[in-house]
Amino acid sequence: MSAPGVLVFGSTGRTGGTVVDRLLAAHRAGEVRLIAAVRRAEAAAAFEARGIEARHVDLDSAERHGPAPIVAALRDVRRVFLATGYDVRMLGQAKAVIDAARPAGVDHVVHLGVHAQPDTTIVHFGWHQVVEAYLERSGLGHTNLHPTSFMQNLLMPAMSDAGSAVLTHYVGDADPPLVVRSRVTG
Repeated sequence: MSAPGVLVFGSTGRTGGTVVDRLLAAHRAGEVRLIAAVRRAEAAAAFEARGIEARHVDLDSAERHGPAPIVAALRDVRRVFLATGYDVRMLGQAKAVIDAARPAGVDHVVHLGVHAQPDTTIVHFGWHQVVEAYLERSGLGHTNLHPTSFMQNLLMPAMSDAGSAVLTHYVGDADPPLVVRSRVTG
């Protein structure tokens, strides 16, 4: 039996790149066949140099060309890690992957979502909830990850202004805005 193909969307970003790094040992051991989804051809070379197959996938192309290019990109893939950008296009991008997954033979989709209350009014949090509801309705095996934050992102403002040692996070555009401040102690 051949190793299951695992395709990682967002492979050039921080989180998707970390997923690739974490799966690399299993890939080299033949337990999985790791595939990085890339939007730009020049990004493929870095993965291929590490022995990782790279597939060009433009999730925005589904709007113009239908699902066929994404179905083709998912060929021989059993599992998908789905991380999308944080703008309204994520709805169409995620839907295109979910719609292409079944005809391509994908068994399981892991969606990187966000931790939020069911009645959230934070727009991009709500978009993740819409994607998750659509994924659940698809009938595919799925896992929705709900991180509250990532430490490497949390500390970036403090590192850029080490003198302040206060992390400030603004959420949404409510009036007044929700502001969370934490003091960083060494």
